Amino acid sequence: MGISCVIGKLKKGVVEIAALSLVLLTFLCGAGQSAGEPAGLIELRRIYSTEGLDEAWEYLAGLPSLSQLEVAGVAAADSDKEISALGITALVQSGNLDEAVPTLALRVAGGDDLSAFGYAWAHADDPKLPVRMYLKICRYQLANLDRFKGEQRKNVERFLTNGGAVNPLNEFSLEAVEERLSRIEARLLE
Repeated sequence: MGISCVIGKLKKGVVEIAALSLVLLTFLCGAGQSAGEPAGLIELRRIYSTEGLDEAWEYLAGLPSLSQLEVAGVAAADSDKEISALGITALVQSGNLDEAVPTLALRVAGGDDLSAFGYAWAHADDPKLPVRMYLKICRYQLANLDRFKGEQRKNVERFLTNGGAVNPLNEFSLEAVEERLSRIEARLLE
């Protein structure tokens, strides 16, 4: 058995012990937990606040698939943007793109810049991921356009007309945006 195999088994054992400890901690301290909030999210926040972002990512990435998906889904919608980014990243990396889209769309509506996500997607294994994500976010925003008011609506319209820097429009109109997105989708299929 090589050293890398031994280290891999040790890491797996540490993750399993951490998961069992988390279950025990949740059972013993469950009264202080918010209803419906996964214990893994509480642990993720604790690690982030005491150890840092990299350690929090290692924790989230080391969770078993189903637990990771549950924690990532809730973390993506967290009010702390760093925790949210961890959740979004885990969802996208695990192929659960559609689960990440609502939070990303809300970030756009709130005026957030998604370029850090775009950079990460551009350097992922799938060269079409940035465009696919842009289209998914745009389609979600169009389907929910009436929900956005005031400044949020302006931010969404700006993203729909000029986001992604492909075929930008001078002004917002539903027809022009639909046509623009159709052209982008056609290029994606080439």
